[in-house]
Amino acid sequence: LAAKYRGRPIDVLVNNAGVLGDYATQLRSQLDYGNFEQVMRVNVYGQLRLSVALLDSVAASRQKKIVAISSQAGSLFLNQQARDNYFYRASKSALNMAMRTLQNDVRDRGIVVGIFHPGAVDTELNRGFRNDAPKPPTILGTDESAAAVAKLNDRLGTEMGGPFY
Repeated sequence: LAAKYRGRPIDVLVNNAGVLGDYATQLRSQLDYGNFEQVMRVNVYGQLRLSVALLDSVAASRQKKIVAISSQAGSLFLNQQARDNYFYRASKSALNMAMRTLQNDVRDRGIVVGIFHPGAVDTELNRGFRNDAPKPPTILGTDESAAAVAKLNDRLGTEMGGPFY
């Protein structure tokens, strides 16, 4: 993908990869570390690798933005009473830190990295999760969530880079 876009500017790179993994094997009594590896590969490594691979194209653009779609489940501050779902939560926490670190490394190139929680969205991932876990209080439609993320991206400026929104 990086070779395909070499020399072509990318205004906004949106990393929206995410898997829940098997919820049943993320319970303390049944932890399956093979599942953990897969969740980490998709949710952290994939987003970081793509962001780094496309940095020159982002740097060559007008907007110079990288957006990582994360989750409130990865926030240490917002989940002080979190239980179960170890792998997904840990992966989103790791993604948040990786993207914050990337922001610090690319700030001098004028690149802004946004880390966004899109809300609990009615997606295949959330539908699978809701089959096994408590239902979130509000489920957003995909169009509603995408519009909110787009609006936040429009406001994303250099002073906003790094934090989790």
